[in-house]
Amino acid sequence: MISDKRYLYEDIYLQIKTHIQHGNYRPGDKLKSVRVFSRELGVSPTTIFNAYYKLEAEGLITARPKQGYFVQEQLPKAAPGNGDGSRAVAKKSLIQEVVEASRQPGLIDFSTGVPGPDLLPGDRIHKSIRKACQAHPEVCTRYPDSRGLPELRRNICKLALSWGQAFHESEVLITAGCMEAMALSLRALTRPGDTVAISDPAYFGTLRLMEVLGLKVLPMPSDGRSGTMTHALREAMASGRVKAVVLIPNFNNPNGALLSTSDKETIAGMAARYQVPVIEDDIYGELFYEGQRPVNIKTFDKEGWVIYCNSLSKTLTPGLRIGWVIPGRFYEAVYEQKIVHNLSTSGLSQAALSHFLAKGRYDSHMRRLRREMRIRVAQHFKLVEEYMGDVVDTHLPPGGLVGWLSLRNGKNGMEIYRKARAAGIGIVPGTVFSPGDRYDTFLRISLGLPLTDERISALAQLGRIIREY
Repeated sequence: MISDKRYLYEDIYLQIKTHIQHGNYRPGDKLKSVRVFSRELGVSPTTIFNAYYKLEAEGLITARPKQGYFVQEQLPKAAPGNGDGSRAVAKKSLIQEVVEASRQPGLIDFSTGVPGPDLLPGDRIHKSIRKACQAHPEVCTRYPDSRGLPELRRNICKLALSWGQAFHESEVLITAGCMEAMALSLRALTRPGDTVAISDPAYFGTLRLMEVLGLKVLPMPSDGRSGTMTHALREAMASGRVKAVVLIPNFNNPNGALLSTSDKETIAGMAARYQVPVIEDDIYGELFYEGQRPVNIKTFDKEGWVIYCNSLSKTLTPGLRIGWVIPGRFYEAVYEQKIVHNLSTSGLSQAALSHFLAKGRYDSHMRRLRREMRIRVAQHFKLVEEYMGDVVDTHLPPGGLVGWLSLRNGKNGMEIYRKARAAGIGIVPGTVFSPGDRYDTFLRISLGLPLTDERISALAQLGRIIREY
């Protein structure tokens, strides 16, 4: 019998797990579809999905595109992880291989998630660097304020107004990109051995950071379906199992998932209720292609439990490495980590970007960038459908810089990645975006660079590689 409503999916998960362990479901057996099972039990499809997701995270079942869920052919002797669904990250060698491969000379790059240089205002940035040196020569000869240049922090607060948020410069810390903002936040909140809830799939750089910090991760489903993540997060936060939550709510890297406004409000409320901080990575929030900019979780944060991280690396200039963090009630702890680990961020980079933003050029640049990226993304997906539509499943993301491809018939993404690399084509295998093997049959491609004849031919060749594997 199913018990307390809050734990519906846990009860269903335990019942199915018991059936598998007792041999009632055997390796290769197909489970009931989410729709059928939810109707039989009188629960929502989201409840069944969360139960299946947890079984999949433990290696007991697997999802096959367009076929359903099946019991694993080879069941683990014991479910991986720590009994609560959390696990250590052990992807160092794979992630290192992918990062190093992206620097391979002559590589046709579909692995790096940045806009093409033709869409970034390089000449104006160069001019702002020169102006900054002339107006503030001291930025090259002394350490800047550890919190960041006041004028840059003020300009970032002005940017936030266009997102419907109001901050004071005293709330902002400047960092060397968004990854440093994330690292400082995690160092301030956790200790080795702690568990952090994270979206699944998740950016491999964040997973690598957690591995370095000795943290365990508790994967949360991130497919963009309303309620899917919040249900699982509520149970994890209420149980006291997690020290923090890390999310990319707007156009998650790699699958482009966009959390609904109601889900974001719910997550902010849960952070305050259960006193579990949420680290929000909003680096793709400005890269929306339809309608208005999506709101942030931070928008609904009334008590400072959401730590907001962002950067200009994906929208303006990846080379200057400027990001920021708004730590809320954790300001002093994050500030201390900044002083200990980096002291300060490049004064020249800060002054140059402050000059650029003060000229009021950012909004017009972003309108052009979004317009051109919308066209570029659609062009890429048209070619993906033409050259590999018979061997992959995908969907056009509502924003961001990457495409997420699901390989049909259980094809192995790592093997295809290596074959593509040998052919001089750079892609990213899905396995590096999860602590387990849930995404071994996925690939990520970047969509930011212009479609030259060489890149079009490379997509056609990638389709042949997948088809012939």
